[in-house]
Amino acid sequence: MDINSLLEQLTADEQDRAEPGSGRQFALAYMRVSTERQEEKGLSIPAQRAGIESYAEHNDIQILEFYEEAKSGFQDEHRRVQFQKMIERAKSDSRISLILVHEHSRFCRDAWKAPELTGELQRHGVAVVSATEPVYDVKTVFGMW
Repeated sequence: MDINSLLEQLTADEQDRAEPGSGRQFALAYMRVSTERQEEKGLSIPAQRAGIESYAEHNDIQILEFYEEAKSGFQDEHRRVQFQKMIERAKSDSRISLILVHEHSRFCRDAWKAPELTGELQRHGVAVVSATEPVYDVKTVFGMW
């Protein structure tokens, strides 16, 4: 199987996951801060939540649940209990087609783990979307990274 075929297989049609006839998508939202300096830079949990809620409102997305963590997960992903709960819900709830984050670094900072997690979610028809960063085509290698 070539890379393009694999990427097409990983990229599910998100419209199939929306409420029938509504066009509305359902999402989970994830906010994380790891240092007090992030709070000072406007990346506080409330600031992230406000940005995500605004994005969802402007894009007809209903957020089903919010997950928050105020600790660094870069050293040990297993410490991110809420993150793990969110991933499991996203994979098991067929209504969910999106995970919304303020910026992609809030989802996962590990350059090797991020594409693995993103691909795993895509196999379940779930895309990770930043409320503040450009959208990348996940059918390309650049978009996956």
